[in-house]
Amino acid sequence: MRTKGRKFLPLLLLSLILTAACMPTVALAKSNEDVTAEITAEVSKDKTSAEVTVHLQNTGNEPVSKVRIQGVLPEGLSLEEGDTLTKEEETLAPGSETALQYTVKAAKTQDNGGSQDSGDREESNQNGGDKNPSPNPDQNDNGGNPSKGGDKTTTPSSEDADAVDTGDSANPVIFIVVCMAAAGVILIVCIRKKKGKGLLSLLLVAALVGPYVIGVLPVKAADSRQGGLQVAADVVLGDKSYTLTADISYSLPETVAPSGAVLTRARWIDELLAAVNAPETEVVYDNETLPFTDIDSHAKKNQILLAYANQLLPEMGTEFRPDAPADREFAAYTAVKALGFQPVKDIACADAAAITYKQEVETAVAMELFQLTDEAFRPAEELTQAEADAALSKVREIANVETPEENTGEVVYDEDAIIIPEDAEYTMDGTTITFTSGGDMITEGSIFILPDQTPYKAVTVQKTDGAVVVETSEPDIQETLDEITASGTATADMSGFIPAEGVTFTEAAPAMAKAARVNVVDVEGSLAAPGKVNFKIHKKIGKGELYGNVAINLPKIKYKADVDLGWGGFNIKDVYLKFPLTIEATGGYEVKKDGGSYVPDDYIPNGGLLELGKLPIAGIPGVTIYAQIGIKYEISGKIEVVCNIDGETGVQVLNNRLRKVDSLEADVDFKALAGSAKIGPSLSGLLEVCKRWDLIDFGVSAGPEASGELLIRNTELMCIDANVFLYGELSALDEGVIGDWLDIGYTWEFWKKENSPLKANWHFENFSRVDHCTYEEETGKIVGRVADAADRNTSITGATITAYQGDSTTAAGSTQAGQDGGFELSLPAGDYKIKVTAAGYQSFECDVTVEKDKENYTEVLLMIDEQYEGVTGSARGRITNAVTGEGIHGATLTLRRGWNKTSGDVVATTETNEYGDYRIEMASGNYTATIERDGYVTVTKNIVVFPMDLGMQNASMNPNGEDLEAANLRVVLTWGETPSDLDSHLLGPTADGSDYFHIYYGNKRHNEDSVRIADLDVDDITSYGPETTSLYQKNESGTYSFYVHDYSNGGNSESTAMSQSGAIVEVYLDGQLYKAYPVPTGKTGVNWHVFDYDAATNTITDVNQFTEDITYQPNANARMAAIPVPMDETK
Repeated sequence: MRTKGRKFLPLLLLSLILTAACMPTVALAKSNEDVTAEITAEVSKDKTSAEVTVHLQNTGNEPVSKVRIQGVLPEGLSLEEGDTLTKEEETLAPGSETALQYTVKAAKTQDNGGSQDSGDREESNQNGGDKNPSPNPDQNDNGGNPSKGGDKTTTPSSEDADAVDTGDSANPVIFIVVCMAAAGVILIVCIRKKKGKGLLSLLLVAALVGPYVIGVLPVKAADSRQGGLQVAADVVLGDKSYTLTADISYSLPETVAPSGAVLTRARWIDELLAAVNAPETEVVYDNETLPFTDIDSHAKKNQILLAYANQLLPEMGTEFRPDAPADREFAAYTAVKALGFQPVKDIACADAAAITYKQEVETAVAMELFQLTDEAFRPAEELTQAEADAALSKVREIANVETPEENTGEVVYDEDAIIIPEDAEYTMDGTTITFTSGGDMITEGSIFILPDQTPYKAVTVQKTDGAVVVETSEPDIQETLDEITASGTATADMSGFIPAEGVTFTEAAPAMAKAARVNVVDVEGSLAAPGKVNFKIHKKIGKGELYGNVAINLPKIKYKADVDLGWGGFNIKDVYLKFPLTIEATGGYEVKKDGGSYVPDDYIPNGGLLELGKLPIAGIPGVTIYAQIGIKYEISGKIEVVCNIDGETGVQVLNNRLRKVDSLEADVDFKALAGSAKIGPSLSGLLEVCKRWDLIDFGVSAGPEASGELLIRNTELMCIDANVFLYGELSALDEGVIGDWLDIGYTWEFWKKENSPLKANWHFENFSRVDHCTYEEETGKIVGRVADAADRNTSITGATITAYQGDSTTAAGSTQAGQDGGFELSLPAGDYKIKVTAAGYQSFECDVTVEKDKENYTEVLLMIDEQYEGVTGSARGRITNAVTGEGIHGATLTLRRGWNKTSGDVVATTETNEYGDYRIEMASGNYTATIERDGYVTVTKNIVVFPMDLGMQNASMNPNGEDLEAANLRVVLTWGETPSDLDSHLLGPTADGSDYFHIYYGNKRHNEDSVRIADLDVDDITSYGPETTSLYQKNESGTYSFYVHDYSNGGNSESTAMSQSGAIVEVYLDGQLYKAYPVPTGKTGVNWHVFDYDAATNTITDVNQFTEDITYQPNANARMAAIPVPMDETK
C-alpha cells in the first residue's frame, strides 16, 4: 500500500513529446472495388457543346455514405449557366445509383488575341472579349440547378484537386479554448488538492501533445473508411479535343466484412450459451407448459429453453421461429442479457426509432459487441457469421476473465494522506485517538492511515504533554484514495466463521465459541473439509418447526477492484465479486400437535431469513471480503425437500456498467408437500476497503418453490396437485459506494414460475409424492382471469381464488392468479362458490359449476379497489330483444350480491325505460341481475356497480311468444366495448347433406325451396351486441358448428382483444336457455370455436377453443377432414 508518486512524470513527459513529434500524418485510403462509375458526353450537332453525365452505382454489399461526384472543367471549356459540377448524396444503398449532369461549351476564339490578367476572370473568359461571363465554379455557391441534381458548384483549383487529403483539419482556436479551459480546471484542482507539481506536469504534457492529438485523430475515422476513384472521357468540340474527368469520393462502414453466411436464431442462441459457459442443464417442462409451440422436435430445443429459463429472450409470442435468420437487434438483446448487464439508457443513433430494445442495444454498442455504421445500428439486418464471430469473441472476453490465483495489487492513497508508522504508539477511545509517538505530522483536516490500514480524518488536533490528541471522523473515500488495483483468489478459511445468534458449533474454534450467545440451540454447526461448513437446523417458526441439514462449500472467492479515484472523479474500470459454491440441503417444515404431525385447516404463511453466520475473507492489505450465509423461507403446511445448488454467482461493474454473474444449477425434489413452500439457501457477498467502505455488494437466494391446490376428500385422504418450479433472486449495489456513485441498485429474478428451468406438476397424497393421485374422482377445471374493474386490461397478480362446496367452511381447493391474472383450479365435478380475494381490493363470491373432464371458464373476475367499499356507485345498460335488437320496455332487474347468484337476499330492483335502458345507484360492488319480462326467457347478467362510469353493461332476452317463428337453435353473442366488432358464424349441412351453408355478415340468410333454414337476425358492428343467429330447420343427421370471429383484429393472429372482451355466448335449445359460454381468457387469436351441435341427438358438445381458421366438418362422427371455410372480409 502506498501513496501515488510523481517522480516518473518528467520521464513520461519526455516520452510523450518524442512520441507526438514522431507521429505520422496518415492519408485517406482509396479504393474502387465498391462502386462502378462512368462518364459519357453527348456532343451537339454543331459540335459547340456537350451534355456530360457522370453515372455512379453502388455495386458492393454495404451502403456507402458521404458520396461526392466532382466534375473537373478542362481549360478552354465553360459551364452552361445554372449547371453545377458537384453532386452529393448522404447515403447510397447497395444497388442504388446516382448521376451528375452538366453541359460544357467550347469557348469562343478572340481575333485580336492577347490575354487578360487572371484577376479579371469574373468579367471575361481566358481568351478575352466575351462580356457574358462563364460562371466560375470557385465563386458559385448557390447550390446549382436542382434539376441537374447538384448541391454545390464549388470546384477545387487544380492545385487543390491534385493534393492528397490528409485529414489534418485541426482548428487552432478550438485547441486554444480547450487548453485554457483545461488549465482553469487543473488550476482549481491544484489549489484545492495541493497537487501542484504533479498536475502542472500533466498540464505541460497536454499543452505539448494537444496539437498533435487534435490534428491527427480526425484522420482515422472511427466509424468509416474512405474510398475514391477518377473517371475520364475524351470529347471533340469545335476543332479541339478535350479530356473530361470527374473525381468520386465516398465512405465505407468500418465493419468486419460479412462472410455471407447468416445465422439462424437457434444457432445464435446455441453459440451464445457456449460463449458464456452456460451450464448444460436439462430443462424440465411438461409439454403443455412449453413456452413455444414450434420447438418440441427441434435439435436445439434444450438450448432455447435454457435461454428462456434464464430470461435471455425478448417478447416474441408463442413461436420462437428457430430456423429463421437472427437479426442484429435479437443478437444484441440476447448477448446483453446473457452477460447479465443491466442497461440504463437508450441508444442515440440515426435509426433509434426503428429499435425496440433501445437500452439493450445501447449496452451492446457501448461494450463493443456490435458497431454502428454511419451512426446507424441496422436492427432488422440479418446477422452474418462474421458479425456473430466478432460479437461472440467480445462476449467470451467479458464472461471468461481469468482471476489470478495470488492476491495482487494495492490500495493507493492520496498523495497528501499521512501514513502512520508501524511503531507508532496510540490509544483509542471512541472517535478520539491519543498518540504518544508517531502522530506529530497530523494537522487539522488531514487524512491519516493507521497501521491496521484504517483511515481517519482529523477534526481537531491538540498537542499536550508530548501527546497528540486527535478527534476524528470518517473520511470520504474520494478524498482518501487515488486508486484501487486489487485482484486475486482468496481462500475461505472456515476457522474464522462467525456464527449468528442461536447457532452453536459442535467443533468450534475459540473465535466461534465466543460467538455462541444463547443457551437454546436453534442450529448446530460443524467444520468439515477446508471451505466447507455443515449445519443441523431445528428452528421453531410460527406453530411449527423448520428442520434439516445444510452443507455449504465455499472454497475460493474471486475478486477484483480496479477503480480510479483521481482528480477527474471516479471511474469504475472493473470491480467484481464472484463466489463459486456448492450447497446441499435437506429438510422441511411441519406443525406438530400432541406428538403427531398434522396440517392445520388454515395455512398461516411464515416467512423470513434464518441467519447462520458470516465469514471474513482476507484479500490484499486493505481489502476484506465478507460472505454471509442463511436460509430464506416462505412456508405453510407441511413440506420436505431436497435441494442441491452448484455453480458460480456474484456481481460485476465493468466500465461503470452493472452485470450479474450467474451460472447456477439446481436440482430439487419435494419428498412431501401439503401446503406451499419457497425455501432455499441465501448467500450475501461484500467487498470492503480499508475497514471503512463497502465497495460492492450482492445477495442471492435460490431454491424450490411449490404451490398447489389441497383437496381434503370425504375419505379424509389429502391430495395436492402442485406446481413446482425454481426461484432465484439476485440483488446488487444495495449498500456499497458504487451503488451511490452510479445511482443504481437492482434485483434480478433470474428464475421464477414463468421461466424456471424446472417447471412441472407433481402430485402428493397424504403428504407423500406419488405419480398420480390414486383417489378415483371425476374432476374438471375452473379456468379464468382476475382483473381490475376500472380497467379490465390490468391483471391482478397474486389474487387468491378459493373454492367451497355447499355450506362448508373448509376449502375444497385454492390457487393464485399468475402474472397475467390467469388461474386454473382442479376440482371434483359439482357446484361451488368461489371467493376471490386480493390485497387492496374488495373480495366477492361467484357461483360456478364444474363439469368433469372439462375446462369450465368463468367471466373475467372484476375486482373493485377497496377504497370504494361502501361508496355509492352506478351501473347502466340496455336490455334488448335478441331477435330484433330493439330495446325491451318494462323489463325488471332484481339484484343480488355476488356473481351468478340466482337465489338469496335481494338488495335492489329496477325497471327498463321505454328504450330498454336501465340505470341503478347503490353501494359499489359485484352483483347479479336477474332480468324478467313477460314473453321472454329469463336471463341473468353479472354487473359491476362503480363510482366511475364503466360503460354499457348490456343483456339480451330471447322472445318465447307464440306469434314468433320457433327456432330449433338460437345463439346470442354479447360483449364489451372493445373490440367494436365481433361476428357470429354458424356452419351446417344443407337439407340433402350434399353441401354446407355458412351464416355470417356476408351471408345473413339461407333458404332452400323458399323454406327459411337459418339466418343472422342481428349484426352489431358498434360494440356490445347482440349478434343473434337462429337455426329454424335442421338436417336431422347433420352437425352444426358455431364460431365467433374478431373482425376488428382479423389480420392479427396474436391479438388478445377477443379474449379480454368479456364476450358471452348464450345458447337456447328448443326455446330454453341451455348454457352460457364466457370467452376463454389468456388466449391469442381471432377465431373462437364455441360448440358443435349434433341434430341427431339434439345435444351440444363444448369446444371452447381458439383456432387458427374457421373450418367445418360435415359429420362429427365421420372420418373426414375438416373443410376450410372461405369468407368475405369486407363489410
